[in-house]
Amino acid sequence: MHQVCFYNPIQKSETLLSENNKSCLHTFDDSLQIVIDVIFGNVEKLFLDPTQPIIPIPTHTIAAPLPVITATQTTNQSTTLLVTPAWYEPIKLPAVNKIRLPVHYNKDSPADVRTFECLSTYRSMKNKDQPIDFVAQPFTSATNNTETLIVVLNELAQQLGARLTFTEKAFQYDDSDYRTACGVGNLGSIHSMIAAGENVQTAKCKLHLKLNYEDVTSSAQTLRDFTIAFINDISAIVGCKKEFIRVFSISHASSLYIEFGITTTELEETKKLAEQLKHILNHLPTQKRQDILQYLIQEPYDYHWKAALSFLQLQEFDLDPRYNRDYPHPQEEKRGGRPYYFPQGWYRHALKVDNKYTNDQVWLGMNNSPGEWIVAYHGTKSGVVRSIVNAGLKHEFVTADACKPDAKLQRPSIPDVKGLYVATHCENGASIYTGDGFKIRDSSGTVRTYRIVFQCRVENDKFTEHNGPVRVGLALRVFDEKAIRPYGLLLKELKMDGAELVILCGKIDAIKDCELNDVNIRTFVDQAETFANENNICLSHTSALTGKNIHTVFNQMILCILSNHILLQTITERAKDATETLVIALAVINKEYPKLHKQCRKPDP
Repeated sequence: MHQVCFYNPIQKSETLLSENNKSCLHTFDDSLQIVIDVIFGNVEKLFLDPTQPIIPIPTHTIAAPLPVITATQTTNQSTTLLVTPAWYEPIKLPAVNKIRLPVHYNKDSPADVRTFECLSTYRSMKNKDQPIDFVAQPFTSATNNTETLIVVLNELAQQLGARLTFTEKAFQYDDSDYRTACGVGNLGSIHSMIAAGENVQTAKCKLHLKLNYEDVTSSAQTLRDFTIAFINDISAIVGCKKEFIRVFSISHASSLYIEFGITTTELEETKKLAEQLKHILNHLPTQKRQDILQYLIQEPYDYHWKAALSFLQLQEFDLDPRYNRDYPHPQEEKRGGRPYYFPQGWYRHALKVDNKYTNDQVWLGMNNSPGEWIVAYHGTKSGVVRSIVNAGLKHEFVTADACKPDAKLQRPSIPDVKGLYVATHCENGASIYTGDGFKIRDSSGTVRTYRIVFQCRVENDKFTEHNGPVRVGLALRVFDEKAIRPYGLLLKELKMDGAELVILCGKIDAIKDCELNDVNIRTFVDQAETFANENNICLSHTSALTGKNIHTVFNQMILCILSNHILLQTITERAKDATETLVIALAVINKEYPKLHKQCRKPDP
């Protein structure tokens, strides 16, 4: 009996298969036997263990536009792929010759590159056909500057393992979970990705196939055809939407490895599909394999979890500046029949959400009518776990869902799912879960640090109340992620206090002269001057800072700052938990305090 090719993942012919690849094809007899088994209901023969659940054959073909396949990096050993849905249409970064970068731009700084590439794309969306000139129109970071918010979101996306992109296509937030499962999140789902990323995880698997790497990657079209055929086959095998299958890489070995992932809108569904695929890969007899599995090299197969998000996408009208506002004073009102505590000291960038949820217009009300949702706040803990733990904050409440037992006692009938946590207060509530914040360097080279908190509406009767995880107010454990809707992004600049300045001085003082750079110097001086002005301290230093005098200048500035009696008392109380640098600095200041206090204190008016 001659071997007959009844399936080819590259194209429906044998022309692109090498001799090595042909050797793994089924015979016609094998194919016929599988058909006979299915016709006569002997599907259980396809499995080694007949007690395992049978994967149903899809009863309909899922019609979806073909995904976009992009090879982001190709070598003779591996190819990294980006698989995006057909509806994902990002705005492209403008050409380099159309961007005028600021004088202080550092092309060797990844942060600078991210910042100004992001802002260039954003400006090209907002100001179509206008020149992008960061010299004539510099980026100056401030809490009320929309571009500052954009850069902070870009850094947040970076910590999530994703990239911020922009689109001119309008979309609703109703299907944010579907879009996230396809790898493209938005501002309607970002709180869920940060708070309970486990709900939108990808089950990642690596298959070893008896195929030739050079054949598969011989051209862009061949690579695209193979990838799409692979996605179609895996989708049919596990019975999920094709958009929920993404291929990440193809690499060369003795044959070929392919890494891919499955993501659905529900974690439990993703687990179910991953387990089904694992069972098939490990137990389906060789002679019974079809489609892409006919090339499978038998070895133990498993899967592991990874972040699902590839992109955080903003559309042109996601923001609504009409409702931007500052919160300089404490104030309390009511929303949804419960107290609404204003986020004192924070600046809100409003999201345009009045048209994002088509079936509900009452949730955003302000008159406590039925169906109106309450106000709560959500921190941005992703990527700052280390700083949160080091600062002694109660991060375990979030990661371990520590309030779940208490929630079950309060309401035994709630779903058995991992909760999302929001706080009734921003400051000392959600804000303690923002970590060290995001450092932003603007066109002038000035570096400022910002924290971000989501201002949300939460559906009544979808949460339980707890005292533990926050310092002020209550923590709300929400058991339905769709019951949280962000409607504002809050920014606050994080300023150093005296103790932090001392520690920073110690860190910079330990740097070798050759490693000093203008950014370190300017950052320290700016922060020192700001703090001195706010605390009525006279601060003098030389105008020319060089590697030769910088250590002396830093020490002089620190001594002047510490001459403030109230500040000195505060730092003394912290000394037991501070670094050795701080202890030494305190010893010096205690000796020099009388003289410095007289010299540095501003005269009374």
